[in-house]
Amino acid sequence: MDRKTQRFFGQGGRITILFALLIGAPFLGTFFGWDFYPPEDENRRMAERPNFQSLPLAAWPEKTEAYYKDHFGFRNTLIRRHRTLMDDVFDRQSDRALEGLNGWLFLKDNGNISDFRGLRKLSTEKMEELRISFEGRQRWLEQQGVQYLFVISPNKPVVYPEFLPENIQSDRGMDGIVQWEAYLAEQSSVLNILDLRDTLSANKADGVLYFSNDTHWSYLGSYFGYCGVIRRLAEVFQGLEPLPLEYCSQIESKWTGDLVAMIGGCRESEIPCVEIFPDDAYTNQCQVVSRQEVDSLSLPDEISEACVVRNPAGTGRVVIFHDSFGGQGWYRFFPIHFEETVFIPVWRLTADQLRYVIDVFKPDVIINEQIHRNVLYKRQPVFDEWREALDRAE
Repeated sequence: MDRKTQRFFGQGGRITILFALLIGAPFLGTFFGWDFYPPEDENRRMAERPNFQSLPLAAWPEKTEAYYKDHFGFRNTLIRRHRTLMDDVFDRQSDRALEGLNGWLFLKDNGNISDFRGLRKLSTEKMEELRISFEGRQRWLEQQGVQYLFVISPNKPVVYPEFLPENIQSDRGMDGIVQWEAYLAEQSSVLNILDLRDTLSANKADGVLYFSNDTHWSYLGSYFGYCGVIRRLAEVFQGLEPLPLEYCSQIESKWTGDLVAMIGGCRESEIPCVEIFPDDAYTNQCQVVSRQEVDSLSLPDEISEACVVRNPAGTGRVVIFHDSFGGQGWYRFFPIHFEETVFIPVWRLTADQLRYVIDVFKPDVIINEQIHRNVLYKRQPVFDEWREALDRAE
C-alpha cells in the first residue's frame, strides 16, 4: 500500500467513509427494509410501491418520490429520535396535539384550546354572518315545508376539561359557541339549534364519552348524542323516544386514536373500547338500500356518497348531513325510528344540496350536524336563496 493510500485510510479517510455510510444507509435501507422500530399509525394511507409497468413514464418521478418519502430506511427511527429531541432537549410539544393529564390527548388544531380559553372574541359581524348562514337555510327549508335542526357536537375540552393541563383548566373562558348562542338570544333568533354539551356533561357518570387518545366521542358519547337529538325531534314526531341503553348490546373492541400520530412518541395507538348496538329486535326490519339503487339516484358532485336505510315500522323521513361525529354510531340508531333515514357525510351545506335532497328524498326533517370547532373556524356559506328567505320571514 503506497503512502497516498495510507493517508486516505487515516483519520480523515475513515471519517469520510463513515459519513458516506451514514448518508447512504437510508437509501440502502429502503431496499432491505432496515429500521429499528415498526411504523406508527399515521392516520393516513402510506404511498404504495409504484408499478412501473402500468405507469406512464411521466408519472415515474412523482410516484417514486412519494414512495421513498414514506418508506426510506430508518424512517421510523429518525421520526422517533426527532420527537425525543424536541421533547427532552427543547421541551417542545406537537403543534397539533396537546398532552393532558392521565394520558389524555387533546387537539390543538382549529383553535381547539384557544377557543376553550376564550381567547378568540367573535366580532358582531362574524356572529351575524353565522346567524344568516344557519337561520337563512332554516327559513328557506321551512318555506319548502321541511323542518331543520342544527346540531353541534362539542369539542372534547368542553366535556372533559378536568383532563387538560392544570394551567389551561384554570384559564377557561367563554368559548365561541357560547358567545354566539348569547348573540342569537339577543337577536331573538328562531334558529333551531341543539348544542349537545349539556346532554353529554349530564351523562359523564355513565362512562367515558370521548376516547382519551382521539378527537372523537366514544360509542357511548355517540349514543348520548343520538338521545339528545331524538328528544329534540320529539317536537316534530310525537311519541318519539330514544332507545334505552338497557336494550342495547355492548361488545368489547379496540379504537385507534387519531391524536397519537399527531403527538408522536412511542405511545400505544390502540385502546380498549366498548361498541354499542341496538338489540336485533329493534333493527330486524331496517334495510340498507343497495349500492346500485343509491347510484341510480345520480348524486350531485358535492355529495360523494349516501347511505339510505328504510324501516316500514318507522315514522317520517329524515336526512342527516354530518361530519365524522355523526357517522360513528348514529347509523346504528336513527333508522330504528324512521320510515327512511338518509345519511350524507357532508357538513358544509350548499343550496344545491338542499334542493337535491328535497326533490329526491322528500324529508320531513333535515339534520345538520357539525363539530364545534368547524362551526367557528371553517367558513360557513351564505347563499342568496337563504338570505332572501330570511328577509321574507323577517
